[in-house]
Amino acid sequence: MESVKIKVSLNRELDSDPKKVSLLFDSSSSLPEIILSDDTTNDLKNFFNSIFNYIINNKKIIEFQLDDDGTDIFKEVADDIITQLNAEIKLSENNFSEFLELID
Repeated sequence: MESVKIKVSLNRELDSDPKKVSLLFDSSSSLPEIILSDDTTNDLKNFFNSIFNYIINNKKIIEFQLDDDGTDIFKEVADDIITQLNAEIKLSENNFSEFLELID
């Protein structure tokens, strides 16, 4: 399956109240942000649904690339999340291919 690279940036709004740290995805992907500083998981649910829809609609596997020069804990967490997302998507590639064959 063909793949597409999507840039991810780490947004730090540490001077705001409440503080907000989030992952922002290249606007061309239409993927929603993931708010790392929030306890709720609604954004994660929306994000995973959006990944599924993106892969099905575009028939391309996503590979995320973090674009951040920070050296703080937020960068480390973001690196771990991106690594895990990429691994999970790669592991699911055959399932996506089979699903696409069924709907074509």
